[in-house]
Amino acid sequence: MAYNRFYLNIFIHVVLITILCMGLVYFVFEKQQYTTSILCLAFVVLITGRLIYYLNRTNRLLSMYFIHLNENDPTLGWSSDYVEKNFRGLRISLHGIMEQLKQARIEKEVHARYLQTIVDNINAGIITADGSGKIDIMNKAAVRFLNAGFIRNLTEIDKIHPGLYSKLKKLMPGKTLLEKFMVDEQLFLLSIKAAKIKNLGKENTVYTFHDIKNEMDEQEINAWKKLIRVITHEIMNSITPITTLTLAIRKRLMNGNLKKQAGEVNDDDIDVALSSTEIIEERSKGLVHFIEKYRKITKFPPLRLIDENISDMFERITRLFREQLEQKGIKLSTTIHQKKKLKADPQMIDQVMINLIKNSLEALKGEDDPCIELKSYPDKDQRVVISVRDNGTGIPEENMDDIFVPFFTTKEDGSGIGLNVCRQIMRLHKGEIYINSRYGKGTVAHLVF
Repeated sequence: MAYNRFYLNIFIHVVLITILCMGLVYFVFEKQQYTTSILCLAFVVLITGRLIYYLNRTNRLLSMYFIHLNENDPTLGWSSDYVEKNFRGLRISLHGIMEQLKQARIEKEVHARYLQTIVDNINAGIITADGSGKIDIMNKAAVRFLNAGFIRNLTEIDKIHPGLYSKLKKLMPGKTLLEKFMVDEQLFLLSIKAAKIKNLGKENTVYTFHDIKNEMDEQEINAWKKLIRVITHEIMNSITPITTLTLAIRKRLMNGNLKKQAGEVNDDDIDVALSSTEIIEERSKGLVHFIEKYRKITKFPPLRLIDENISDMFERITRLFREQLEQKGIKLSTTIHQKKKLKADPQMIDQVMINLIKNSLEALKGEDDPCIELKSYPDKDQRVVISVRDNGTGIPEENMDDIFVPFFTTKEDGSGIGLNVCRQIMRLHKGEIYINSRYGKGTVAHLVF
């Protein structure tokens, strides 16, 4: 057996102690040889001490092993002479455990380096920090964006960008912080978001930094292209007939390259000129009206923020559209799952709701069992969401990219500024609006505060 040597040593020590104890009794009580008795007692003490040392040595080795095991330290070495002679089987078993521990640690280190390599090679900046601001992870992109070096605590970031640390501490999950930084003559427009995670019972915050300057530039260019396309279309619709009509008037009042004399102008020429000028006037007023609409979407009054009850807002909107809904046989329902008050400008938010419900009314024309649902609820980041849902015709997929473009409309009498105004009002409230729609199935607009 693997442990025979250990058991044999114990057995020999016990036998020797027993024999010596018997000898001690014999020499004390039978022979009265006290010198020999003292010698036997000394040997008993010596062998007992050796047995205790022998057992404690085993306990120390096992204790050391379990301490190293508990601390995930696979570097423990064994005394080959002692262990091989006494615990060969145990040594083999424990050595196998240590080898497994070594392999697990190697795999853990490789996996950690693999993840660190991935984190360091993505374009987004990442910083993780605990409640005191101590930084656990800070990748190369974050270092480059913030020009911060490998700082150890978020509080140190104020030395480079004053006030940024307090903004990061106040940043709530789901919210976005926009900051501009000039680093080595390069401008970064950073979109910063925060997320809370728990690791081994401790709550850490993960900050992500995205440089959106190029994306914003590209989106701005695309937005300008779309806007210019729409404006060009509107202007050309007015300029083309104006140009045609002015040519018609000129033709009526000219003989070749010479103007007609008073006697040469007949009633038909005058009628054509008058009717043409009427149309020119009408088209000119249309252009003025178009410019006025453009001014509406480029200038807003300052916000007047108050604590607004969602139930009160829903009640105002319901009263406003009650008669119109009854006439058209449309059912309007309200559901409130989020009773938290909004910090908002009631008049502007009412305007957003009015625009959305008007769009729903248009989409519900001719629909069976038409209905509109107003709903409030918290999202996963505990932000307040208000939705306006209808079961109308929906928006064709090819038009979804253009619904927020100024003056874009598919309605015959539409202005094309409603949704754009809604988005600007939501941005003024530091919120957002997004729309989901399936053609033939209906539309739902979400207002996120």
